[in-house]
This record gives sequence, C-alpha cells and structure tokens, in this order.
Amino acid sequence: MSNYRYCPRCGSKFTYKNLHGRKRLFCPSCNFIFYQNPKPAVGVFIVERNKILLAKRAIEPFKGWWDSIGGFMEEGEAPAETAIREAKEETGLDIELLEILGIGNDKYEDYSTVPISYLGKINGGKLKPADDVAELKWFTLEHLPSNISFEGNKKILKILQERYTQ
Repeated sequence: MSNYRYCPRCGSKFTYKNLHGRKRLFCPSCNFIFYQNPKPAVGVFIVERNKILLAKRAIEPFKGWWDSIGGFMEEGEAPAETAIREAKEETGLDIELLEILGIGNDKYEDYSTVPISYLGKINGGKLKPADDVAELKWFTLEHLPSNISFEGNKKILKILQERYTQ
C-alpha cells in the first residue's frame, strides 16, 4: 500500500476500505477511490549478429547495472511510440520495432510496472549514451553480464538466448 494520506480531489484524510476485493485508499468525504495501478513501461532489445545492445544505468534504482533501452510511457503515447522515443533519447539511434517479445509485471522501487518488451532493429542515427544511460555496450547472448537490472529484463534475455543461441 502507498503512503498517500490525503485525497487529491478534496484534501480530506484517506481511510482504508475493502472495495472490489482489495483493501484500497478511500476518501470518506468525496468517495474518491485511489486505485494504485501499475505503471506501463517499455524495453527495447536490439540483437545484431548474436549480440545484444544493453544500457548501463546512470541512476537508481540499479545504478551501474545493465538494463534494456527504454522507460515509462508518457500520457498520450502508445507503447510503440514510447519505445521509439526512449531509444532515440537514450542511444541516439533511430529504430524500427519488429515484434513484441513479451508483456509482464515487475517492480520499480516501490511501485508495480507492466513492462512491454520489443525486439528492435537499428535504422539510423549515431550510437551515443544519453539521458539516464551511462554507457552502451554490445554483449554476446552467450556471455551476458551478471548484473542485469529488473526481473523482466532477465526473463526476456533468457527468451532471446534460447531463440538466438540454439
């Protein structure tokens, strides 16, 4: 449960109430129910010649660990738009999305996420780490680093290893 204490609509103090099968934050003054929904995020996995491009995180959580290219969806964006935008922001690359590799659930700090993972292909641009990426590096799928951030990334990397190294 979240640490929110006050209703964003009327400012009254939240209480907890069992609603729709779960304990939820509820405002007794205006009847607002605070649904604590997961945040959608995207990850882009680019594979070329049995190598995968990973991004070293420049920020917490998992600062210094290897991550997919990607981030959180902005309001009004479709997941594919987010993937293309994040790839450009973090790598300088123009990409094409080839397929969805998977959709799952994960954690980012204290909140739940719904990661949507794409297989991508480079169409242009110049590879350069930017935004919240400290470094970009190609790894063979047989020799991935041990410090991979987020459980969702580990699952997708296992799928890609099975696909490309068999």
